[in-house]
Amino acid sequence: MNQFYDGFAFERYEDFMNYAREAQWKEKFLRLPRFQKNLKYNFDGVYSYNIRIADLNVPDKTSRKRGNWSVTSTTHYNYVHRLLEDSYGFREIV
Repeated sequence: MNQFYDGFAFERYEDFMNYAREAQWKEKFLRLPRFQKNLKYNFDGVYSYNIRIADLNVPDKTSRKRGNWSVTSTTHYNYVHRLLEDSYGFREIV
């Protein structure tokens, strides 16, 4: 069984939230349009190369970086945060 769901672009925030929650319940991850091989997320976090690099609080629309990582993981985090911010109004907690 595939551990990923494909896709990201949801027209409504509620669809995004429900899809992410369902992935977590099923112990699966969602892929993003870019960096599909090494970047994934679910209801509570963003993972780069299977390392959790950020916490997501989907109901509150917030993200929090979990530390300083490699250049690639930092690029992954910035990409996800920008995508969530632009699409659903997420904000970063420092």
